[in-house]
Amino acid sequence: MFQDVMIFEENEEKNVSKKTISKYIIYQQNRWKAFELIEYQLDEKGNITAAPAYWKERTVLLEEKPESLTLKKSLFFQFSSLKKLKKDILQLKKIRAYDKLAHLTIDYHRRLVEPISPFFIILGTLPFALEIKKRRAAFSSLGVGIIFGFIYYTFMYFSIALGKGGVILPIFAPWLGPLFFLAVGISGLIFIK
Repeated sequence: MFQDVMIFEENEEKNVSKKTISKYIIYQQNRWKAFELIEYQLDEKGNITAAPAYWKERTVLLEEKPESLTLKKSLFFQFSSLKKLKKDILQLKKIRAYDKLAHLTIDYHRRLVEPISPFFIILGTLPFALEIKKRRAAFSSLGVGIIFGFIYYTFMYFSIALGKGGVILPIFAPWLGPLFFLAVGISGLIFIK
């Protein structure tokens, strides 16, 4: 059983033509049965074209079996490519699903930031490590690096949580930590003597 389900149907032109919302769906006897179902017909821009249709109970034609849907749901954010995420973002913009769009936008930008995170950590830590190196304390440099790595990831994921909560813009949330460390690193290198 899945609760609070949204199903989007695409037409031949790959535009979303129908949006279906159901309180919950159950898989019984090799078919999906939906309860408290509302269907919206959409135009190519994602606007509702007719009055929504409501059914208390209705069979829904889905090819997927429950096992494949749970696998897709659990692995979606871990293994989907950036190109697929970008396509999903554009689709959600068309149908104006802004709550889901924010989360997908944050995940897309988080995937862009994570591979280059070590660069920002090194840049932010470099001025402090250079100051400590002048004092010839190698273990202190290592400790500063570990502490700054912890601060960086804490700051980054805290800003992502703020983005998902709607406090800051979703597109900006994953970049807040790297931009802060970039500013700290550059200003530290300028003021170092």
